[in-house]
Amino acid sequence: MRRLMLMAVGGAVGYVLGARAGRPAYDRIMNGWRRVAESTGLAQTAETMTSAAREMGDAGQQAARDTMTSSAEQAAGAMDAAAARLREEQIDVSDSTVWTKTGSPFEEG
Repeated sequence: MRRLMLMAVGGAVGYVLGARAGRPAYDRIMNGWRRVAESTGLAQTAETMTSAAREMGDAGQQAARDTMTSSAEQAAGAMDAAAARLREEQIDVSDSTVWTKTGSPFEEG
């Protein structure tokens, strides 16, 4: 059925694009196409598919937001833990090498 419909649409498009019958033939074809579209419920199907796609997009956006929030919270927690370890009195960072933006080390003095 799908192939038949595809052939019919292809034939109609080919005739419209290649016809030399003029405007009356074009109007007949377009009126027939409108009747087919209205009788098969294509408009309703298209509307249903559009709303379903919109709902799926909204769900995807929410999932992405949740993932980003979770990742940001995990990163913030890891940074807090690292900062807390550096603040501990047992760790001596006074003699460590510091890296600049260019990547060359120098000793803090």
